[in-house]
This record gives sequence, structure tokens and C-alpha cells, in this order.
Amino acid sequence: MIYAGFWKRVVAALIDGFVTGVLGFVAGGIFGYIYGASTGTAEGSELVGQIAGLLVGWIYFASLESSTRQATLGKMALGIKVTDLNGAPIGFGKATGRHFGKIISMLILFIGYIMVAFTQKKQGLHDMMAGCLVVNNEGIEAGSGQPEIDSQHIVTTIDDSTKTVGGMDLNQKVNPWAAALILTVIGMGVAILFWAGSEEGKARAGSYFLEHDKQGNLSVQMDHMLMRLSPEGNVISSIDLRNLGARDVMGNVAYFKNGDFLFRSGEPESGIKSYFSLSQLPPAMTVQKRPRPVGINLQPYDKLREEWVKDLEAESGFNRCNPINGTCDVIVKHNVPWRYRLFIDEEKGHIYVTEETKHQVTVMDLQGNPENKLPIKAKFPKRVRTHGDKHYVIDTNHHRVIFFTGVDFNNDSLIFENAVPENSEGRKWPIDAIYFDDHWWVINADAGMTDSHLVKFDRKWNFIERVTLPGDADPLDMIVYNGKLMVSDVRLGNLYQFSSAMSSPDIMYLEDVTAYIDYLNKRKQLFGNVRKGTWAAMGLFVLIFFAVSIAVQRRKTTGPALHS
Repeated sequence: MIYAGFWKRVVAALIDGFVTGVLGFVAGGIFGYIYGASTGTAEGSELVGQIAGLLVGWIYFASLESSTRQATLGKMALGIKVTDLNGAPIGFGKATGRHFGKIISMLILFIGYIMVAFTQKKQGLHDMMAGCLVVNNEGIEAGSGQPEIDSQHIVTTIDDSTKTVGGMDLNQKVNPWAAALILTVIGMGVAILFWAGSEEGKARAGSYFLEHDKQGNLSVQMDHMLMRLSPEGNVISSIDLRNLGARDVMGNVAYFKNGDFLFRSGEPESGIKSYFSLSQLPPAMTVQKRPRPVGINLQPYDKLREEWVKDLEAESGFNRCNPINGTCDVIVKHNVPWRYRLFIDEEKGHIYVTEETKHQVTVMDLQGNPENKLPIKAKFPKRVRTHGDKHYVIDTNHHRVIFFTGVDFNNDSLIFENAVPENSEGRKWPIDAIYFDDHWWVINADAGMTDSHLVKFDRKWNFIERVTLPGDADPLDMIVYNGKLMVSDVRLGNLYQFSSAMSSPDIMYLEDVTAYIDYLNKRKQLFGNVRKGTWAAMGLFVLIFFAVSIAVQRRKTTGPALHS
């Protein structure tokens, strides 16, 4: 048997990479969509899609390399196969070990792959770990009229099973530095693609909430920006919540009667925690009080603020801040997940905290001490709101709105449930509902919690119509303010105002929000161009590399030009 040349394995890997990329993309999309449709949220869909893609790659390589052909599609095309050290077929377990061993080969700067170019048996690190060889299909057997080859001493420069691409012999001896160069460039390109794709995905607003303070001002919150507007639409104040300890705000602020506001502090959950909220709650801490500036000129306070934020990085409690004198009381008595909603009922002395990924609504007193949880079986609940003398909570996954009175914590507190009919085009997951002008207005999202529609129902929850909004609108939140219904558009940054159920919306533009949306769009375009440029550069590099290699080999074959 004759070991497969380095370039054969490179070409085979490119073919297999294309095949598994397509299969992984399709499988990831299908399983991610199924998960999102079954849970009613995009949280976890991306992770499920990535896991599905990894499983497809594992099954593809392990099953084909342990089959009777002993080769993936790429290896079949190049006439090579995988064997054990004695030239026999390998089983599914050994093929699995070889496949996951590639992770080690990749993590050490692809050196595990580069080893194929200069090891005696053309083995990569993952081949050695699994005890495997990659050999040519057309071996030279004793008694076949061909010279017998000692399988223990392979001559790597002789290969009667030559494969060529554009005149390039894929079995030629490889310069290790050339192999290192091409794998390093490809590895760097893949890393840039992952980074740019991640940044491009984050270049969108995650929240756009509407509230009103007890002084009658409108509160507009997009991500970290918090603005208060007078009834006439003039900006009263603008606060960057990042200066107060927040890092990635995915929940709303809520206001007390004295003008103080409440918001979640600390870092966002990341990785698996952001999907499933697996983090353990830290022990309760006492309330800390430190002066916090709210204005723009914060340089004199940088050191103090950095120390304060560092104290909060492991916490996910609430800050109660006064926007006038710039002080914050840090409440760390109850920690909440990254996605939450707040509602303050000072008349009855309660703060309702909707914890989406924990599927519960926690009730705290006004000092932030947890009292109990509402006895409702909701899945990914959203806002708590009031309607008459009742409260209600939006239960996204069960397509309903649950009404309750008080917090006596027994099933009698549940008055009734109203199912939200599923409207067309897959937007069937309610994320907000509010009563205005004798109609129920509901924002229904798709399984990814995006591309929402605004729909209307009568008071008995009979579907009436979908409300037409301008362009590519993505409504997120609503509020009744000064006798008008206001709807936020998290994609375009618009505020839509309805004066009645029959009217067309007026559009309100906020300069700071518009500038922020423009910034995000430019950032998204930038990283999209980085991805496209990286793909183009990688493709061009591979073409140039192969062109130079073919030219060099042909020159070696024909010899130097003769001169008269």
C-alpha cells in the first residue's frame, strides 16, 4: 500500500468541506427552525443549529470512512481511503476518534494537519491518535506482475496511481513550509469569517421599550440609550445605561413615583447560559449606595465607575437610580436572567419581574426582596400590564394572555385566560398585548422572535386585521400615552402613533435613535463586506497557490529552456 500524498488530501478535504458545509447548513437550519417553532423563541435556535451541523459532520466522516468504501466523497474522488495501521478497514468507533482528533490538530495552529506533509507515513496528528493511515486505493500487490513492496518500508516517491489536477501531480513530495503557509492562511480566513459573522449578527438593536414616568413624560429605551421626552416631544434627558453598570440591556426600565428608575445591572449572560440560564445565583448582598453621575462628562469618575462596575460583573440584580442627583442604590437581593421585563405597582407595594428563560414571574417588594412567584404555568412570559382592576401577563409559547388579581399566590387569583388566535404568515407568538380604543392590539412574532406583525382583535378576541406599518417594520413594544397608542419599531427605529383604531399611524423620528440605527446598519454592512472580502481573498489565494505550484512542476518536468 502506498500512502496518499499531501495534495490529494488537501483537495479531498476541500471537497468534503463543501459537502459538509451544505449538509450542515441545511440540517442546522431545519433543526434550528424546529426548535424555535416548538419553543416559540430564538433563544437556543442558533445553538441547536450549530450542534446539528457538528453532528452532521461527525456522522458524515465516521460512517463513510468506516463503510465498505472506507472513504468520504472527497476521498473517493481522489482515489484514497482510510485504514488501520495494518491496512484493514476501520470501525465506526475508530473513525469517530479520528474525526474528533481533528479538533486537536486544528487547535495547535493546524500543525496536526501540516504533519501530513513530512511524517514518514503521511499521518496527521489525528491519524496517529486514532492509529489510522490514509492510502491510495490502487495498491501494488504481490503476484500481480508488479514489483512487491514491503508494507513496513514505503517508498513515498513512487506512485503508479497518479492523480493530477491541471497537470499538477497530487502525489508529489510536499514542501512543509508551503503546506504550513496554505493551512495557516486558510485557518486565519476561517477565524476571520467566524469573527465577522458574529459581529455582523450583533449589529442590530436588541431592545426598544416604551414607558412613562410618574411625571407624565415618555421614556424611550433602545439598548443602552434611555431618553425621557416631554408630552410635546422634546428631549428632557438622555442617559447611557452603560455608565451605570449595564452592559447589554435586553429588558425594560421601570419608574417609581419619585422619578427613580429600575434596571438590571451587570454583564449579560454568555454562551450556554444565555440560552438556558444555567448560572447559579450568587448569595444575597447588602444594598450598596454610591454616587453616580448621569451626565455626559464622566472622565473624573472613570476610576470609581470602573471599580463599581467590576463589583457588579458577577451579579445580575437591579439598580435603582435617581436621574436628577445621579445616585444609584444597587439591589443585589434577587438575580434575574438576561431577558426580563419589569412592572412596578407602588399602590400595592410590588415589583413584578418576568424572567423569560426561567418561565416565571417573581414578585418583589419595593426594596427588591423576593416575596413569591405567580402561580401561573407560562412559557417565555413577557410583560405584566394592567387592564381595569386586573393585571395580565403575555404567555408567548401558549399563545395567550393570562389575567390575574392581586398576589395572593393561589389559583383563585387567576381570573381567566384569553387565547390569542394564530394569524397568518407564521407570526403566531405574542410578545406584547395592550387594550386601546375598544380593541386588543397584539404584536405577534415569528419563531425567531423577529419580523413581527401588529394585529388587531375585538374585545372578545376575535381576529380583525393585520395593521399595515411602513416598510420593513419590526414592532416590539407598545404603550398608551396621552390618549394615543405608540408602537416601537426595533428595526427602523421609528415610533408609530395611532390616535384611534381606525386611523393610520403618524411616524415619530428621534434623532439619537435614528443615528444609532444608522450606525448599526453601517456596522452590519462593514462586517458583511469583511466576510465577502475574506471569501474572495481565500479563493484567490488558493487559485494563485495552485497556479504557481503547477507552473513550478511543469518547469521541473520540461527542464530549463535551451538557449542557442
